[in-house]
Amino acid sequence: MERLDEDDPREIGGYLVLGRLGAGGMGRVYLARTPGHRKVALKVIHPHLAGEPGFRSRFAREVATARRVSGAFSAAVVDADPEAEVPWMATEYLAGPTLRQAVVEGGPLRKRELHGLAAALAEGLAAIHGAGLVHRDLKPGNIVLVGDGPRVIDFGIAKALDAVEATHTARGFGTLAYVSPEQALGGAATEASDVFSLGSVLFFAATGEPPFGTAPQASVIHRIVDREPDLERVPEGLRSPLAALLDKDPEDRPSAREAVRALGGAPEAIRWEPEGAVDRLVVDSEWETERLTEPPPEPVRPTDRSTGQTPGPRVGRGRAAAYADGALAVVVSVALVVSLASDGVPEPVGAEADSGPEAGNEAEADAGNGAGDEEVEYPELPLSVLEPVEANPLDVEFDADLTRGISPSGEVFAWAPPEELEPVHFVSLPSVPEVETAGNNRSYEVPRHLAVADRPWFWGTVYEDGSSVMNISSDGYPESDDGDAHHGYTAVDIDALGHVPVVGAGDGTFGTRFGEGRLAHTHRNPDGSRAVPAAVDAVAVDREGEYMAGAAAVGNDRSIRVVPLEGQDRNAGDDLYVSPEQVREAELLPTGEAADGSPGGPGEASDAGDEVTAMEIGPDGAVVVFAVGTAVFRWNTGDDTAEPLPRGAGDGVVGSLALSPDGTLAAASGETGAVNVWHVPSAQRVATMEVPEGPAPVAFTEDGGALRTVDAENVFTEWDVGGLV
Repeated sequence: MERLDEDDPREIGGYLVLGRLGAGGMGRVYLARTPGHRKVALKVIHPHLAGEPGFRSRFAREVATARRVSGAFSAAVVDADPEAEVPWMATEYLAGPTLRQAVVEGGPLRKRELHGLAAALAEGLAAIHGAGLVHRDLKPGNIVLVGDGPRVIDFGIAKALDAVEATHTARGFGTLAYVSPEQALGGAATEASDVFSLGSVLFFAATGEPPFGTAPQASVIHRIVDREPDLERVPEGLRSPLAALLDKDPEDRPSAREAVRALGGAPEAIRWEPEGAVDRLVVDSEWETERLTEPPPEPVRPTDRSTGQTPGPRVGRGRAAAYADGALAVVVSVALVVSLASDGVPEPVGAEADSGPEAGNEAEADAGNGAGDEEVEYPELPLSVLEPVEANPLDVEFDADLTRGISPSGEVFAWAPPEELEPVHFVSLPSVPEVETAGNNRSYEVPRHLAVADRPWFWGTVYEDGSSVMNISSDGYPESDDGDAHHGYTAVDIDALGHVPVVGAGDGTFGTRFGEGRLAHTHRNPDGSRAVPAAVDAVAVDREGEYMAGAAAVGNDRSIRVVPLEGQDRNAGDDLYVSPEQVREAELLPTGEAADGSPGGPGEASDAGDEVTAMEIGPDGAVVVFAVGTAVFRWNTGDDTAEPLPRGAGDGVVGSLALSPDGTLAAASGETGAVNVWHVPSAQRVATMEVPEGPAPVAFTEDGGALRTVDAENVFTEWDVGGLV
């Protein structure tokens, strides 16, 4: 949960707003409190959705129907106002992990828990169907586990949003890994398709994986339609009921009510195994929700339910509750060892918890920037193979041979065609109401690099002839420069707001914008003298526009220089030198599991050369990630060496890098279409996944909870990364 910003409301419909739980394609979700101190999740619809023809009436009908849903295992709709200036809906607030989080963090559910979960979810789905609703997107992220069992969530606005999303994003059939064969083939969602999704969810709970895999997209659809799941991996007592739920023919599947009986009937409440993974996550979630929402004094830490002892500190971060709506995964962060104002990183093993807020903030700062790393021992983090929460073709057309870019927070995707005098094109993500264009007709050359901010019309481009065009004003005319004074421009980047473009040039200089006296920074030799001019490979600027970096050749090495944007001291900053031998050694390191599940093996040196192909700067300029060939390095800028990050088997040359807003996670996309995610402080690979086709620029959303890309086949993909560490 995040603190409220200045633009967040403090009251909605008579509910006191306590904090922001998250945001996504539907709108924003807040934790709120009734006058009677009952907590609710209050979902505020995006104004652009509310303005869609017929949306309010559909929303009102769906909410009215959803309020008739009653049952022990579905989340109640408490209140709503479809006619408000900004429509909203309040649902029962649930403090607990999602099923997805519980399985990812604790592994498949234990046999007794699994049987109870299966019958309870079937009963929850039966209650939804009994009210005349079809869920449409039943998946592990839409199931919250609380103290007395599971709750099915987000069934109240599915149909109202469907028409809007189908119009703009080609979405409307749910999350691919859990859809039915008829949905995968473009058919309508029905009660029978919900039942198939239930079978897929239970397979995931039993095995830790969806029954038909997660990627590539076309293969998943083929397996859903034509292949049978491997039920030998499921406990014997569940194989026959799951086979019925996963029948390819919807006419042959049981109803949700029949499934309840086949699964032995749902108990009044589910009891999680004491001190098991689910139990511990639920306890932590309940405690954390109380700590974050109640006034001092702080609540007493929950005790062990079986022994009466206070549990020890947890390693890592979880999510106390999740309310997923398509692309929206709303979370309450469980960060037990940091202050309320911090996002934090996993607590070092063996570290002593300090209750003082200053100590908590110092610990977070050290973990984020590498200070004191020799004293920190991080736990071994698991590797997750992530499935997309969205994987949808954009409603636009373009060729693969383009110069493309994605904004720092993944809110804007842009491309520039290879033809002369073609404009720059922009689409907003994830919905694409229209394509916006901005003329770049002051250049007669094809684009070489494109950088785009988090809103259209703020961009920078450099061209093959060394010229550059910048637009950093919503009403200003793009500025252009031929680059002759610096032997042409070679690289460009821009901050999130679009006010601080940074360029690199052919004479080894880099800086903000361009023109006489503007390229103030040069690369240096290790002794501090000015290096022989060499073209800049890549430049980077952090999200806030406070630090910038350039990469260029210095002798046989690659030099990376990071400098603050404030001040006039040209000697300020940090320098790193990476030799070709270091790059080759990094590429030859053993690799781990690939995104397609193939096992790791020996590394292979690429023939990509020694140029830095991508680079990103973390907050406060404390960490830089950069790529040379297939190798990705993490550099804590206070150190004189960089550490290679582990790769997966078959990873190709890296073309795009991204850092989460707090600098905790880094992501890289390669030419093979594989994407990797690392926990930056511990330099561990924590996730891998495939995109449908080819290299794709990557970006973390503003809250750091999702990773976005648009691939070479025009497919927008988003992964939930909020629960990785």
